Amino acid sequence: MDKWVHMLMYATLCIIIWAEYWHRHDHINTINHIKSNFQKLAVAAILCPLALGGAMELLQAYATTCRSGDWLDFAANSIGVAIGTAAGLALGGIVKPKENDQTNETVLTNRY
Repeated sequence: MDKWVHMLMYATLCIIIWAEYWHRHDHINTINHIKSNFQKLAVAAILCPLALGGAMELLQAYATTCRSGDWLDFAANSIGVAIGTAAGLALGGIVKPKENDQTNETVLTNRY
């Protein structure tokens, strides 16, 4: 049961990160934008949650006397990140851009 909770927590974290990303960037063509900004997205939505999970397990193992780190917990965290990322990417395909009378390029130019 504990591993399911780990997966659910990290999947939820990643889905929230992706949902916030799509909410703030709903005017952008999703495929091209992901390709051009993949490094930033990978750090924010994949590597940061993985680093958080690893750090938590290491801190439990080495910085406390009443808890123990578990590599299986970290594996469950990682699976949750993968599930959350897949769901977040799918969410980006579901979110429809706002109706505009301008093209996406014009919106980008005017926004920044």
